[in-house]
Amino acid sequence: LLQIEDSVVPVLLFLALYAFFRLCGFSRAKSYGGCLVFLLVSLYYLDRPINQRTTALFMMAALLSVILALERHVLFAFVAGILLAILLDVYFWSWTFAYAFCVLLLLTEIILWRKSKDQGEKTNHLRRIRILLAIAAITIVAATPMYIKIWKMLHHPMIDAGNFRAVYVHSRLPVSWIYSILFLGMTIGALFWTWRSPPFAPHERSHMGEATGGRPYAMLMIL
Repeated sequence: LLQIEDSVVPVLLFLALYAFFRLCGFSRAKSYGGCLVFLLVSLYYLDRPINQRTTALFMMAALLSVILALERHVLFAFVAGILLAILLDVYFWSWTFAYAFCVLLLLTEIILWRKSKDQGEKTNHLRRIRILLAIAAITIVAATPMYIKIWKMLHHPMIDAGNFRAVYVHSRLPVSWIYSILFLGMTIGALFWTWRSPPFAPHERSHMGEATGGRPYAMLMIL
């Protein structure tokens, strides 16, 4: 089974990444380049069959559903909400990255909505904000079984012994101060750049005159 997974999952992950980049407005060449860069820097992690290779594919399916809800049809919001809810029970780094992506995407859309001068663009950004809020609401409701499971696990009589064996400690300190400061600086800088820059350059508009979202998605993927 692992041999089959070794052959199938990396291919599906590559295709999912390619589809994600294309939906974000990148050209074919840039999408292939983005996939290759991601896979090269993640070779060590992708060698782990369950976490993080398979969970990364599941996370990409959730993010693809979010982008499809924004770019194609609002009904994908239900799929995105359910997948994001299931992620809460899959892998810690998968759901934290996916949730951080969605929060930053929401903040970016709010900034672009506030900065847009064209009424059509403001309406488009407002529609996307509502879709993202709907996805968040669906996620909160769909994740109810996960909340109950986590609550029961935290109140299990063996929780203290489990934390001790796993070397868990009660702490709010980040795993790495250096990475935390760098990521915080990148996030603040990217959001500030989005605020100061024009929402979209002329070539970043679709043939219907609507913003495609390529710039904020590119910024968020770098983060």
